[in-house]
Amino acid sequence: KEINRLSKNWLIFHKSNDGFNSPNMKNGKTFDIEYMVDVTSSYYFDFLDTIGYFPLIRIEDLYNEDIISYYDAITVDISTKEYLIAMLNKILVSDSIKYLEPKRIQGNNIICIATQKITEFHPITFYGDGFVRIVRIILEILLNKDGRLMIDEIETGIHFLRQEGFWRIVMEVAIENNVQIFCTTHSQDCIKSFVAASDEKKGVKDRLRLIELEAGTKDPSKIYASTYNIDLVKSGLESNINMRGGNLYA
Repeated sequence: KEINRLSKNWLIFHKSNDGFNSPNMKNGKTFDIEYMVDVTSSYYFDFLDTIGYFPLIRIEDLYNEDIISYYDAITVDISTKEYLIAMLNKILVSDSIKYLEPKRIQGNNIICIATQKITEFHPITFYGDGFVRIVRIILEILLNKDGRLMIDEIETGIHFLRQEGFWRIVMEVAIENNVQIFCTTHSQDCIKSFVAASDEKKGVKDRLRLIELEAGTKDPSKIYASTYNIDLVKSGLESNINMRGGNLYA
């Protein structure tokens, strides 16, 4: 009950000998709460200093130099670097990336690319926050191979017309690297794109779920979760049913 009264920004997770786990896993194990941290507070960074990397992409996480360390970690294997470039080329449809590597620009380390049209190295920030967001997401999926990744407001920075293609890439990279993704959104366009992308990827639908969280209006400390498979999400969209959260009269 006390946990239910915490801010929606609080991240609660558990740790076993095998790593971080959800308390409702089917293996019947029980876990003690080891950490609770508000991801919007400065304490989050103190927390990261304590445990090191945690698989969470926050809404404000765009280009920081931590991306360089992720890039260095996954590109030790040349084939993984080639895979990264191939995935990014599916997003950068108007051009083709030839080379990708960190460069020192105005005293800062930044990932740069050279393309078929622009042969000189230039920073990925040249293409805007949406492209930087995609680079970060793909890097962190690869970094968390055979694990889990959480992404807050996943569509941030992605134009609604590009979200279906974005979802296809995320699904492809996650499945090929066996990464379970938990992401949040309040966007109807994002949900529609999520469903549309699932139609184009064979063998994906059974892996996907939308979980709606709603607070009771009589007792706001109570949170109700409703889980929908893709077919139910489609029906909800066609019937104009809210599946983005809100308040319930309960």
